[in-house]
Amino acid sequence: MEAVPGVLAALRFEARTASGGADLTDRVGIAHGARDERDDADQSKPPLPPGGTVRLAIANRAWSEHPGLYRRDVRDAGARGHTWELELTSAAAEPVELTLRSEGAWPAGTAMRLIDREQGTSVELDPRAASWKTPVLSFGARPYRLALVAGTADYVRGAVSGALPERLVLDAASPNPGRGAQRLRFGLPRATSVTLEVFDASGRRVATLLDGAALQAGYHTAIWQPGRNGAARVPSGIYFHRLSAGGERRTVRAVLVP
Repeated sequence: MEAVPGVLAALRFEARTASGGADLTDRVGIAHGARDERDDADQSKPPLPPGGTVRLAIANRAWSEHPGLYRRDVRDAGARGHTWELELTSAAAEPVELTLRSEGAWPAGTAMRLIDREQGTSVELDPRAASWKTPVLSFGARPYRLALVAGTADYVRGAVSGALPERLVLDAASPNPGRGAQRLRFGLPRATSVTLEVFDASGRRVATLLDGAALQAGYHTAIWQPGRNGAARVPSGIYFHRLSAGGERRTVRAVLVP
């Protein structure tokens, strides 16, 4: 995407599917004097082109003027912070890899989090990093909602605040039964190391999704994609997802179908 004069810092979003679909056109950023509603630095999102399989857009549906979907949204650099709502759709319910690429230098002290509105989870982003990747299991034609929050630490903390789970939680896999991929949401009452494994009906471990990962208190999401990202291909059948954290374990039963 072409550079925008006056933009101090920006993030470019890239969405890719395993089938080769891609949308690489979206960008949010900050600039001195930019408006929070539409101005000349913002651009509407065109319809999905013929043959397109994935679409990511900045959702400004609450704007009092020109509500809708955008491919570029630049906000005022002098504000305490901003929240950009995002919507992801695809030709089918499938894993989509999101990549965020930083452009320019964000102001010192900027904090960032990527929020998954559907799962109630969020991921902290380091503004000094060049890029981040995160997988999402889309709903298909129904929009999957996310948000990017950037600003002062207090602003970001307020934007993502939510109740912590009182105990270790592992939700049922979704979709269940599932084809090709399943989403696993879990909650931690306190920061701890986490291991998340998948076992078949005989008790054989077929995948390790997290191996002693240090995670903060709150809700998190992992995606099991049999046959992808180094995971072994497995037949349809019954499987068990086991979460180990803080000396406790939780297990849920799931079904994989052809």
